[in-house]
Amino acid sequence: ELGWVYYIARAAAYAANANVLTAYLARWVAGADEGIVRAGILIAVTALFAAVNIAGVRKSIGFLGGLTVLKAVPLVIAAVAAIALTAPWPAPSPVPTLSGFEAGLLIVLYAFVGFEQAVVPAGETKNPASVLPRAIFITLGVTTLLYFLVQLAYVSAISGPASDEKAPLIDLGAWLAGPFGAAALTVTAMASLA
Repeated sequence: ELGWVYYIARAAAYAANANVLTAYLARWVAGADEGIVRAGILIAVTALFAAVNIAGVRKSIGFLGGLTVLKAVPLVIAAVAAIALTAPWPAPSPVPTLSGFEAGLLIVLYAFVGFEQAVVPAGETKNPASVLPRAIFITLGVTTLLYFLVQLAYVSAISGPASDEKAPLIDLGAWLAGPFGAAALTVTAMASLA
């Protein structure tokens, strides 16, 4: 039973990411999140990942490494720049209502799902009893810090709601560097969702 639940959760996460990817792309390409164009983009992205996986483990790992750099480096640069440009930072807001809290909890859970995959290659790891716990805690710590910095940067730089709630990083990029920043964080978000 757990295997099926995990399989469904991963398929749903991929579908959610693919839909957000089309939402980001739609800010630049009219109609990218509608109809046949959306379906074509979703099929192309899925085919790309299938091709990378078919190409072999070494190429897949290289591709994932490239995507990781493409998504992490611009996010850190944008977050640090926005935080530096907006000091002093806004005070924390009151605790959200229960329904808002629940929605936030789901977002946080979604952000951290996947770290448990670190135990899959345990049989191939030297000294997994000490390496894996350290790797999991480091991954959780770095991910938490990155999410915190991006959120602080966004709430510090952007007052009010996003111009498009499905693609808020575009607003932060535009605030930092105009159309170039918006395009850069669009590519970053799309790499992060892939």
